[in-house]
Amino acid sequence: MQTDTDIIVIGGGHAGAEAALVAARMGAKVILVTAIKESIARMPCNPSIGGLAKSHLVFELDALGGEMGFNADLTSLQEKTLNTSRGPAVQATRAQCDKSEYTRRMQQVVAGQNGLTVLEDVATDIIVQPASSLGPSYLPTSSPAGYSYVSIATGIRTDHHGEIMAKAIILTAGTSLHGRIFIGNEMRPSGGDGRPAVDRLLDSIVDIGFTPIRLKTGTPPRLKAETCDFSKCRIQPGEDNPPFFSLRTRQLIKDHPQEYRPQDTDVNCSTWNIHTRNSDDRQKCSTWNILPSEDSGLTSQCSTWNNLEVAGDGHALMAYGSMGNDGSRPSIWTKNLAPWSLNSIQMPCFATQTTSEVHEIIRSNLDRSALYGGMITGTGVRYCPSIEDKIVRFKDAQYHHVILEPEDRAGKIVYPNGLSNSLPRDVQERMVHAVPGLEKSEFLAYGYAIEYSGIDARELKHNLESKRIGRLFFAGQVNGTTGYEEAAAQGIMAGINAVLAVRHEQPLILSRQDAYIGVMIDDLVTKGTDEPYRMFTSRAERRLILRQDNARYRLLDAANRIGVLPSSIREETRAWIDRIAEIESLSPQEQSRYREKDDLPEELRTQLEIRHHYAGYIRQESIAAERAKKDEKIRIPENFDYDKYPAIRYESREKLKRNRPETLAQAMRIPGVNPADIAVLAIIIKKQA
Repeated sequence: MQTDTDIIVIGGGHAGAEAALVAARMGAKVILVTAIKESIARMPCNPSIGGLAKSHLVFELDALGGEMGFNADLTSLQEKTLNTSRGPAVQATRAQCDKSEYTRRMQQVVAGQNGLTVLEDVATDIIVQPASSLGPSYLPTSSPAGYSYVSIATGIRTDHHGEIMAKAIILTAGTSLHGRIFIGNEMRPSGGDGRPAVDRLLDSIVDIGFTPIRLKTGTPPRLKAETCDFSKCRIQPGEDNPPFFSLRTRQLIKDHPQEYRPQDTDVNCSTWNIHTRNSDDRQKCSTWNILPSEDSGLTSQCSTWNNLEVAGDGHALMAYGSMGNDGSRPSIWTKNLAPWSLNSIQMPCFATQTTSEVHEIIRSNLDRSALYGGMITGTGVRYCPSIEDKIVRFKDAQYHHVILEPEDRAGKIVYPNGLSNSLPRDVQERMVHAVPGLEKSEFLAYGYAIEYSGIDARELKHNLESKRIGRLFFAGQVNGTTGYEEAAAQGIMAGINAVLAVRHEQPLILSRQDAYIGVMIDDLVTKGTDEPYRMFTSRAERRLILRQDNARYRLLDAANRIGVLPSSIREETRAWIDRIAEIESLSPQEQSRYREKDDLPEELRTQLEIRHHYAGYIRQESIAAERAKKDEKIRIPENFDYDKYPAIRYESREKLKRNRPETLAQAMRIPGVNPADIAVLAIIIKKQA
């Protein structure tokens, strides 16, 4: 298959979708290769976006022009702020999404993107050619360190379309590389969520010199909502006025205020107003079995989950908030492919917990678990363990939280967050039925563990390009991460840098002093990981200046260089930066009066208040960040011969040779390389310069 393609993206998960979209939006001709078109941007596990530290990645991705935050806002069932009792550095946003609508809308965006073609096929091989045989269009100018590649990735082979050539390849295979699903002692090849396993592509990756690592994750069963007894659970509502992720969402609200209004709790069913209704209204309010007796004290905890209409095309639409005055969908939401309007009523989650009976069922069947029965060898997620792991590792815990989360606005499917497992089907049923509220729940799908292969991300540079093979980029779970947000953030960076490589421009590298995305990528390519990597605020040294609320300001220069985020938003950000500087140049008394002005935009007021309240700490963090950036600017020559300098300890030389750090700052973060060796290395580099 002959094409004039610039970039091929392999895999259509969250990393692949963001990589393909940003590359096409930057003007590249892109082919997204996926085995099943309908699997693009699926949410195979938790139906949510964001959470602690993860939302920082989403805010940063959005500030660069990514799609995930906007997509989550427009398909959310509930959005709320987490950690509100703590400072702004660790506060986070979380959206519960309609799983099918999230996927549907993202697929529509991908299908409608100019310059982006979706090819339904299976990639089997990466085509690599000697750099010496290629023309000037493949000159290795994508690295500021001047990497001279021996080999260059120039295309792929597929099952049905043969060879497809391109100027750069991005591999975002997710959990598909030699993916294997486990339910008890059952095992079958699969990439998860109905996607096929990809074995031949892994063989190709090994053949071109990569050493695979084996990792494991999993998912809980799915339950039929109408069989769950939510009256035995604690309601977990969202916020009436959601804390949206996306700058584009906020721009829509500002541009079309008449089509976005606060929820009217006296219209239709609300979680908070059921006590004002008569018995007939109360009867209609929920299919979620939350209708308690008058004396139960729970009459104010009515679910809103059945207060909808179902359109003829199968879309679930809220009866309130989704329709215009003439009964039609508001044009602004239709234009942005939203399944309902932005002010639709928030849907609650419900909290329950495991019991001693649950724990005993699991303990007595550990030998039948794929994880503890010896079938799985891959390392699991430390910070999102299976229920078997929790019982084994936390023997003294009397209970573990289980959150019943909606997967759809129709209120038909429940995701019991906290019950991920690899137990046999009969044990899963006994375990779930021992959880309060789930005694009579019916299964729609069983939980499973999935084991898959990835690469050692230390083989990559900070632009996510291979150190050995030019124009070959990796992003997402294949690099050892877990989570939609981590994958999407890598995807957008790989897409951006693939385009810059094709253009012969310097890569976009986000410093760990400037972005959580920079922290994550630096951790992966410097330290690697032997377990699925999850983002935490504690991983960032400068978290006070890397808040989610200031992502648009600290990443404005990068956004301007990329040119994908709407120019009106970038211009507003620049204007607000100038206005903040102007206000902060005033006397303390004048600043105080300014912050209290009624006409001050709320977002701007928030920035001023945070910067004022934490001024001393922010100043110290900024100074430390600038000091660290100096070390990041000291580049280590590509072919630096560490063995020529015995003044550097042997252990450090071995680690430096294996990791091949690009900068002095990266060398400092390699475990086992001590400060004395860094000081010697700095002197050597300075002399050579």
